[in-house]
Amino acid sequence: MRIEVEKEKHNRRFKEPPKFYPKRFKGDRLKWQGCWPYAVNAKYPYFALVGDFIGKRRKYNATNEELIATIIEEGKYFGLEIKQVDEKYKPQKGEYIIYLKRGIHDGYYHFLRRDENGTWSHKHPGKMPERVNFKKEHYVPEGDHFCVGFFFSVKEKDS
Repeated sequence: MRIEVEKEKHNRRFKEPPKFYPKRFKGDRLKWQGCWPYAVNAKYPYFALVGDFIGKRRKYNATNEELIATIIEEGKYFGLEIKQVDEKYKPQKGEYIIYLKRGIHDGYYHFLRRDENGTWSHKHPGKMPERVNFKKEHYVPEGDHFCVGFFFSVKEKDS
């Protein structure tokens, strides 16, 4: 099943990484938005998993390869170029970084984004976005036995 949305309402143009601006989530307008639309700065007001916008929902049983490929493909739907990068990647002007944290045993996944001032934030449905201490709370070092993490760069797709 594909989520039908009015693309012009959910596509946005940005020249800089997103700003951490929790006030835009007050009230019911974006309250139930989850981490995926938040990470790609889409103004979609409901919870959605990766792939929901293009009819390829990736639940927790999807492989890492399927999930990554769908992230990149769905980015195109939003007018974005998303590519997997390593943790040392320095974003260029107009780019920002998102991070996918994933449980090895249960497949659960969650997105975080690095905002314009370099801090990290995330959003859970029904809650306001919050800043996080990325290295202490979310970063997954190589060889971790419980989780794996992937970095992506995000930028507006060239027309």
